[in-house]
Amino acid sequence: MQPRVSVVISFYNGAAFIREAIASVVAQSLSEWELVLVDDGSTDSSAVIAKDFVAADRRARYVTHPGRANRGLAASRVLGSDTASGLYLLFLDHDDILDPEALERLAGLLEAHPRAAAVLAATRFWTWDASGSSRRRVQSYRPLRSGMVQGRKFLRYLVLSDDHHPHVCSMMFRRKEFIAARDTASTWHGMYEDTALLVKLLAKEDVYLLDEPVSDYRITSNSMSFTSPRRYSAFLRWTREVPLDARSRAVVIRRLVSFELMRFLSGLRRRVAPSRAARTYVHEAK
Repeated sequence: MQPRVSVVISFYNGAAFIREAIASVVAQSLSEWELVLVDDGSTDSSAVIAKDFVAADRRARYVTHPGRANRGLAASRVLGSDTASGLYLLFLDHDDILDPEALERLAGLLEAHPRAAAVLAATRFWTWDASGSSRRRVQSYRPLRSGMVQGRKFLRYLVLSDDHHPHVCSMMFRRKEFIAARDTASTWHGMYEDTALLVKLLAKEDVYLLDEPVSDYRITSNSMSFTSPRRYSAFLRWTREVPLDARSRAVVIRRLVSFELMRFLSGLRRRVAPSRAARTYVHEAK
């Protein structure tokens, strides 16, 4: 029987946390799920942990790249989504955790709103360190409210926002629509991979916005930052490959110009500061 939801966990050396991520899937109130564990060439014990779980639960599958190569997160998600067979698709990083009713809530909203290609829920940002100290901050999409939203409208909101990027652990897609959108442009690698997936979908499809958290996104010293003007500028240039409407394209260009200006002014300040320091030193020496 076809599973209702496919959860894809892509992992690379995730032995410290992957058990928690898997356990959060097992604890779901919705039982019609499959778990696709994508090993991105791990060298620690995470592959053993994944294989042991697959041996114990027939709803789980273990896959890896040819030669157990390390291909990166984006390529691993492509492999996972191609392997998945569920009606709906959710990506979970190996160090993140789903709420017990996450799959049931998100799948229920997709079934209640057939026009939505995805449900984008909010996330708890879980700042965590090895000492056990932690704190959580809940994301919000305000001023937008829960409900159906035009994909192009949310795309523009996304591009102009610094803080409101949805995270894949809180997004559920219709699998067929996701794959169709995924293949409309080349795969973006590195920082902003989640946003790149979403831009391709929002250019074509409408979504349901849920301004309530359904997962914990763990922030550690290895977590990717979303504050690199140089990398974000490169990402915005990549969006030229995505077929956007004229209004959305104009918003992207405006955002790109602002980031390029920010980079220019930052570089100018760095060049001017040493010059001022040198002049001050000469003045004081006199």
